[in-house]
Amino acid sequence: MSAVVDGMAADVAHDKLVPMWRQRLRIFLSNKLAFASSIYLILLLLACFLVPIFHPTNQTNQALTFNAPWNQPPSWHHWLGTDSQGFDEMGRIFFGGEYSLTLGVLAGFITIVVGTIYGMVSGFFGGIADTLMMRLLDAFLSIPYLFLLITLITVFGRSTTFLIVIIGLTGWWGNARIIRSSVDSPSGLRRRFQIHGFEWLARHSPSRLSQLDLQHRHGRHVLGRRRHLVSLGTWLPRPGYPNTSN
Repeated sequence: MSAVVDGMAADVAHDKLVPMWRQRLRIFLSNKLAFASSIYLILLLLACFLVPIFHPTNQTNQALTFNAPWNQPPSWHHWLGTDSQGFDEMGRIFFGGEYSLTLGVLAGFITIVVGTIYGMVSGFFGGIADTLMMRLLDAFLSIPYLFLLITLITVFGRSTTFLIVIIGLTGWWGNARIIRSSVDSPSGLRRRFQIHGFEWLARHSPSRLSQLDLQHRHGRHVLGRRRHLVSLGTWLPRPGYPNTSN
């Protein structure tokens, strides 16, 4: 029996801890369909930015398409033909992909940055600041998002830069709530800072840690006495606010 235990201990000692990212990468590479799909998506993303460079076509000036053939079949000059306005179909596909990806990435970056900062500040400080920030966020979430975008674009125009800013500054509301709940959770960033602070005090200033512990114990004792005095109002099973607060 002891020999088996010693052998198992030796096996555990020789085993190396594999990082989580390496385990997930190994699982991903073992899935051939997921790997092939990822390669296809990467090539498609690269094509959206490289094809307009190596195959330049007119996609913005409609005046240049007056003499261009409309609704033409695929040819050497137009590999996917032309549309009803004379624009090259292949160039239009990849030009639209480049524009949409650029718009989405920049607007998403603004959304992530603003939502993360807002949610972390709200969840980390807590208290009145958290309450006010969350109620303000609830007011923002009550606004219909699509109608807000349509109204702003109608009033201020269809500029690409303005569209990126508007989508970025109006799309962070839900992200902020998620970040705030993650920071304020029992295993969130706020509790981790507190744990690291207590660990630092335990190593460098044990006397200060003892003072904080005494203050915490005294506060719990006073709170318990107050709740005991409050509970003198009524006795169970008779309902009342004092005994229901316990």
